[in-house]
Amino acid sequence: MKTVPNETNIVDYYQKQIKKHGFGAKGMDWKNEETQFLRFKTINKFIDFSNMPSILDVGCGGGGYLKYCIDHDLDLKYKGIDIVPEMVERVKKVYGTDKALIKEIKDVSENFDYVIASGTYNAKLDVDSKDWEEYVFDSIKHMFRVSNHKVILNLMTPYVDYEYDRLYYPDLNRLTSYIVKNITRNFSIDHSYELYEFTLVIYK
Repeated sequence: MKTVPNETNIVDYYQKQIKKHGFGAKGMDWKNEETQFLRFKTINKFIDFSNMPSILDVGCGGGGYLKYCIDHDLDLKYKGIDIVPEMVERVKKVYGTDKALIKEIKDVSENFDYVIASGTYNAKLDVDSKDWEEYVFDSIKHMFRVSNHKVILNLMTPYVDYEYDRLYYPDLNRLTSYIVKNITRNFSIDHSYELYEFTLVIYK
């Protein structure tokens, strides 16, 4: 089971983002709320909210996804996990002490209808791309393990004009090959929205 590579630096990076920008979109290392909301909207296209689904938010940040769902009158049983203590404390303070935990996906044993991750695996910082890839692939496998219906996550698209060293751009051939060989043949990729990323959906 893979742990977060260079976890101390990752946590420190987001702690500095929070101090500089607060718990809004920029504090989560997003450009703005508009693009953040588009990601949440895209994730929710693949979720059936008719029966109050249970949703695990991996890398929940300050609870932006939960706020988005509440603001759109969507009923769900929510749990967020994150490795940044300030993120978890923020979610607990605003939404309830039962809504978030300091935990990695590999340590989750409870099952959820949907397991999501929005932007969680984008910032690798100074971690070697191969090491980060192994960590991401292993995390996806654990997300699938505890999902009842679907795993839904977004990642940076490799089809860009310029790459930032601190970000992770997955090789789609390697990613899809890993999923087919180690998880399932049942998945889809949504590359249809106006951001330099895609949403991966893996079906149980």
